[in-house]
Amino acid sequence: LVCIAFAGVAAEFLKFGDVKGGRSDIGEVDRLFQALGFDEQRAAAQVRWAVLNVVNLLKQHEAVHDKLIAKMESGATVSECLVAVEEGLHLRSDAAA
Repeated sequence: LVCIAFAGVAAEFLKFGDVKGGRSDIGEVDRLFQALGFDEQRAAAQVRWAVLNVVNLLKQHEAVHDKLIAKMESGATVSECLVAVEEGLHLRSDAAA
C-alpha cells in the first residue's frame, strides 16, 4: 500500500526531477502509520523502503512505464492501460528468458 501511495511521487521525480503533487498521498500514509502506532523512526524507515522499491521498479521497467504514460496521454481506458502494462511486462520477461 505504501509503495502504491508513493508511486506517483517517485515517477514524477524520476521524469521531471521535481514533485508538485502527492501531498494527499503522503498525508494518507502518515495517517496510516499513526493508526498503526508507528513511531517516527519506524514510519521513516517504511517510507524509505517504499520509495527505494518504487524507484527500483520504475527504473527496471522504464520502457513499460513510458508506454503507460503514452496510453494515458492518448486518453486510453483503464483496461487499455492495463493491457499495455501486461504486454510490456510479458515482452520483457520473454526477452529475459
